[in-house]
Amino acid sequence: MLYWCAWALILLLGGCATSEISQRAQAPDIPSAWPLQADTSSVRVDWVGELGDEALSNLIQEAVGNNFELARLAEHVVEARASLQMMRAVRWPSLSAGLDGSRRDQGSGGLTTNGQVPIPIQSSGSSDTFGASFAINWEVDFLLRLADDQRRAAFALLARDAGYQWATSGLVADVAGAYYAYREASQLLRLFQRRLKNLSTNLDIVESGYRQGINEALDVYLARSVLEQQRAQVAAQNALVTQSIIRLERILGRVPDADMPLGEDLAVAMDSIPVGLPSELIARRQDLSEAWFSLIAADAGVAVAHKSRFPRISLVANTSDTTRDFDELLASSDLAWSLATSLTAPLFDAGRLKAAEQAARSRVRQAEQVYMERVAAAFAEVHQAIDQHASLRNRYVAFEASSRSASAAAELSFEQYQRGLTPYVTVLESERRAFDAEATLVRLTAELLQNRVALHRALGDDWRTDASTSPVSR
Repeated sequence: MLYWCAWALILLLGGCATSEISQRAQAPDIPSAWPLQADTSSVRVDWVGELGDEALSNLIQEAVGNNFELARLAEHVVEARASLQMMRAVRWPSLSAGLDGSRRDQGSGGLTTNGQVPIPIQSSGSSDTFGASFAINWEVDFLLRLADDQRRAAFALLARDAGYQWATSGLVADVAGAYYAYREASQLLRLFQRRLKNLSTNLDIVESGYRQGINEALDVYLARSVLEQQRAQVAAQNALVTQSIIRLERILGRVPDADMPLGEDLAVAMDSIPVGLPSELIARRQDLSEAWFSLIAADAGVAVAHKSRFPRISLVANTSDTTRDFDELLASSDLAWSLATSLTAPLFDAGRLKAAEQAARSRVRQAEQVYMERVAAAFAEVHQAIDQHASLRNRYVAFEASSRSASAAAELSFEQYQRGLTPYVTVLESERRAFDAEATLVRLTAELLQNRVALHRALGDDWRTDASTSPVSR
């Protein structure tokens, strides 16, 4: 009776490790609604395909296949999968076998004496011995410590996989962002070049009027000054285009050569993006899944550390045979075998196991803070992207109207200048306003596209219909 009570106490103490995850982490505060301007219909998959840009889709596929950092993270997933397989194997009995052979020389020839007469000693020769053994070792996981360790490895694998998925979507967003930055720089370069051509034409007209005595020398100097300034701006924009190409090539995993054809003008993206319900965000965001799985893995580690402080039971079975004839090895009926059970328990370790458990509990609290911080950051990113989209859309509408008015004013001012009704300074100011408004529209168009990418990223949207990009599925 005392024996069974002792075992019941051991089982009770071994299983008393409770979860360290707080209720706050298990049920974090989630906003009840998004901003009023948000489209709360169900999110769509394949947001890259919805952009309808084949060149961008090809660049994304190239980046996913060639990016060095992504390849490194994929190997992390493979490593975690191998670790899980190791934990599974530990729970099974291990079988080992041994085979040995030896030869023994029992004496050597020589002479001895019996009184005065030498007598030869005959060699007894050598003998061979062969042995074979088999052993089975199995730790009885009666406290489920090994099961908890396997569970920890399983959630660690899920965390690695979610981290890889999040890194992949981040790479896709980086490629799209760099691609639109390059397209923006290219479109601004064409705009600057067009203005340079217009200023050159204006200078010819002003100089022609000056030679005819219609215009003043001041107008010529002003026209030349503005033309040279614009030429410098074109040179600077050329450098920005080159930089944007190099940045895009680095993300793609290419050796940069700054050789990429200029794209067409950017298309305006004014439509809203479905964001779904706030409660769905936690399930979609892979970085939140990574943090949550890491938290659960750390919590399982507490159970492992706690149960390591209690006894372990191991079963060991051995069988062996020794013979002088290799052909008779394991064929005789004199096989020796043994079956042993061992119970080991830590008695004194200077507090090492207790400190290990405390460290494991601290890791859970750390992982919990990481998870809570990521949850708060995720909702903040979505809110900011939604608000920014509404702001950018309003600004674009306003600047579009301003650009039309500024262009009309520039044309009218130059016509009045040619009739002598307006000074050339007014022409320059009108043209500058028209040019600035047009350049702002280009930048706002790019910002709208960048915002679209950022919102898809913040929502954790699938970037393609086939989401099986994880090394776990390979």
